[in-house]
Amino acid sequence: MGSHFFQKQIPELIKALQQLAAPQKQVAVSLDTSAPDEIIRLLYHGELEFSATNPAADMPEYIKWNDAIKDCRKRLTDKYGSTFVADLEAYDELLIARASVEFEQTFTQGFRTAVQLLSDGISHTP
Repeated sequence: MGSHFFQKQIPELIKALQQLAAPQKQVAVSLDTSAPDEIIRLLYHGELEFSATNPAADMPEYIKWNDAIKDCRKRLTDKYGSTFVADLEAYDELLIARASVEFEQTFTQGFRTAVQLLSDGISHTP
């Protein structure tokens, strides 16, 4: 998951930012500002849900979990052997790859929602 971020997503982000910074001719943009009337209430009360969150990593907590993972791996290797542990790690990598796709879709949905809210706020005339 980390290599995907650094090798694919960061270069794409840099490319997108460079394109934004490059002088371009102005083009009329029309954004879909359709949003439910109760969207502000849903946001305020935390009822507008997405499929994943992006919690901030706390370094001491990360170290604690990392140590626990190492201990668990050792116990599994001692009990079931290294082949089983390798298969289990391959399975875990597949789950992580799938989660990465889900996180990207969730980010896209959240970004679209943010753009809709901004667009609605900018284009709204009282």
